Amino acid sequence: MDENDTPQLRPYPQHPPKSLDDLSAKLIDNGLSGISRELLERRIEQVGYFRLKGYWYPFLTPVSEQSAKRSLPFRQDVQFKDIWDRYLFDQELRMLVFDGIVTIEIYLKSFLAHELSVFGGEFGYMTREGLPGLSYDDHLACLSSLRSTFTKSNLPYLRHFRSTYSDPLPPYWMIVGCLSYGTLKENFYQGAPDHIKRKPGHQAAYLQPQPESRRTRRRQNPLQLA
Repeated sequence: MDENDTPQLRPYPQHPPKSLDDLSAKLIDNGLSGISRELLERRIEQVGYFRLKGYWYPFLTPVSEQSAKRSLPFRQDVQFKDIWDRYLFDQELRMLVFDGIVTIEIYLKSFLAHELSVFGGEFGYMTREGLPGLSYDDHLACLSSLRSTFTKSNLPYLRHFRSTYSDPLPPYWMIVGCLSYGTLKENFYQGAPDHIKRKPGHQAAYLQPQPESRRTRRRQNPLQLA
């Protein structure tokens, strides 16, 4: 096919909706063992048939020796526990990663709000001198982005600021609350002077996860309940 030719796409095949009972019966009839139909219905309702399919796919029968494609029935002696354990592991890993991201984001917001306020004042970002790492055009884009985000934010303290004070934008410690990690990094971190940028790496101890919280969360994970 010529690289300029439009690829021929086909319509998505029709999949008439099926009841939870029909879906669970289909899996069990195709060799899935180690679980009752009633509990399997609950798991499908809890997670979704399509989402769980990604976890049981490796346990399906290869279509051919040359193809990586697989389809029902399941291979011999496939237990639902093996599939569910993979799903739970993936969910716990996601929670740990998300916890780490949130911890880092909160720390960076607090750190930059404090350090940049000390460096250039609580409204220092309003001038290029407060964010010396940004070019003239980047600083204009920064202010435009901050105004847009601040105006759209529904955080109670920012609504209060808009209705109470005449300043066009709030101080650092307020504005960081409505910023995404990307906006924070692009504007405040990139704009910070070098001596501030070098500091977070020396304070990484604050970002270490707490093992107890992970164990507690694992015990309380509702997906592990029968």
